[in-house]
This record gives sequence, structure tokens and C-alpha cells, in this order.
Amino acid sequence: MDKFAELRAFTHVMDHGGFTAAAEALGMSKAAVSKNVAALERRLGLKLFERTTRQVRPTTEGNHYYRWTRQLLAEADWADTCARALAEPQVAALRVAAPAELVEHMILPRLGRFLSSHPDSSVVFETGGSEGCDLTLSAETGEAMDGRPLAVSTHVVVASSLYLASHGRPESASDLANHRLLHLPSEQEGVIWTLTDRRGAVTPVTAERRIEMADTRSVLEACLAGLGIACLPDFVVARDLSVGRLTRVLPDYDSARRVILSRTESGGPARELAMQFQSYLDSALREQGAPLAGRAGDLAP
Repeated sequence: MDKFAELRAFTHVMDHGGFTAAAEALGMSKAAVSKNVAALERRLGLKLFERTTRQVRPTTEGNHYYRWTRQLLAEADWADTCARALAEPQVAALRVAAPAELVEHMILPRLGRFLSSHPDSSVVFETGGSEGCDLTLSAETGEAMDGRPLAVSTHVVVASSLYLASHGRPESASDLANHRLLHLPSEQEGVIWTLTDRRGAVTPVTAERRIEMADTRSVLEACLAGLGIACLPDFVVARDLSVGRLTRVLPDYDSARRVILSRTESGGPARELAMQFQSYLDSALREQGAPLAGRAGDLAP
């Protein structure tokens, strides 16, 4: 019997709460669904459901197995969709919603290679929202994350050699209070940054002398001009660090890690092209080596 047919039958019974509803969703007879689930249980040597005349309840093993089968079938459907998309020429404009710093420092340096294989495609970047877009990129914290993880980023503390020569180098997080800090608007009253050292100790950073700006590019330009110390995403400052325009300050400290996520929007006019670009960006970050804290798989589960 087809193993995938068994998995789909089981997963649909779980999704729809019974054999009858699962059969309707699959366009199969109830007997066929039951036969597939029974074959699966025999093959596994496990009882996945407790059956009565009135209801079907998953066993503990069934609930655990369901989590794995859902993910497996979703990946299989994803692979089918991507394969079909690769065989179809794309001419629609790809609309991508992403913060400006992700567009400038992560996407644009890698866009040329993708466009060379899709010469008839156009790309529109939206930084103000995802409505009407085919693909959304974001940097998220916390456990409830919606999207495909691409990489892990963190904010690092940096300054120009010009600033450090004039004002000295801070030796600890508490020394930052004596420097001019360049930052975006803070969500915490009086707290400009929250830094974490390698032992996990957290230090809220405050300062009397500061310059608050509305966007990441302005903070970066002010830092390059020697106006103060900044705490910026690693992918934003990677190039300036590599050529010596900026210097890492307090290398034992960084801020909360963020996961770079990509999500294709259902119903987007160029969704298949978005899937191709999503897979390309994932591969490009893996092959070229992203200037980031790590790959998404580096996160602890």
C-alpha cells in the first residue's frame, strides 16, 4: 500500500476529527480511509486511534505522530510546488515586503544572480506593509514565529575609529553611559539598548548624551561620521567592519537574537515566483556565507 496514502489518510482523520469527514475531504470512501489507517497502524505496530461507535480519539502516540506527519506532508507539498514552479517561465512582478535594512544589506547584494536566471521578471520592494505582496521578510524574536527561517541575526555595538580616537573605547557596558549613543526610538522609557554578555547577564544601557534617529540607515551614517556609538544588526555593519570603517566595541556583548523569516503570501499574484526566490535566497545565504550570527538551524529548539 502507498505509504503517503496512509500518512494522508491518518493526517486528514486528525485534521477533520473523524473518518467520514476525512473521506469527504480526500474524495475517497470511508472504507478506503479506514483501510489506509489500519495498514499504517500495522506497519508501525502502534494504535493511533481509540475507536468507539460514536467518536474517534487519537492515542498519545497518535498525537505525537500527527505532529511529524503534518510537517512531512507539508514539506512534500512544498517540494511539488517548487518543482512545478521551476518548469514554468515567470513574467509577473515579484512584490517583496521587507524592512529597508534587509532590502539594502541582505537582498540587493544577492539579487543579481536571481534576476540573471529570471531575465523577464520585475521586482517591487515594499517597506511599509505586506498587503498585496507575494513574499514577506522580517526579523522576529520570541517563540511564535510565522515563516521559513533563513538565518539568525544579532545587534552588535560598533563605532568609527574617528570617534574612538577622540572619546576613548568603553571597556564595559556601564562605560557606555559616558559616551554619545546613536539609536532608534526605544520601547522602554529611559533604556536605549539591552545588552547580553556571553554568560547571559543582561545590562540595560542608558546615556545622557544621545542622538535619536528614525531609521537604521541614519544611525549607520551617523556612526560612520564619528558622531557616537551605535548598536546595529550584524548584516548591516558587516561590510564596514570588514574594510575597517567601523570597529566592534564590547565584543563580549550583543543584543537579543532575531530570526530572519521569509513567508510567501497566499493568493499573491506571483506566488510561485516568490517560492523560487525564497528557495534561492535560502541557498544563497547558505552558499555565500551570510554576515550573520548564524544559520537558522543554529537556534536551540
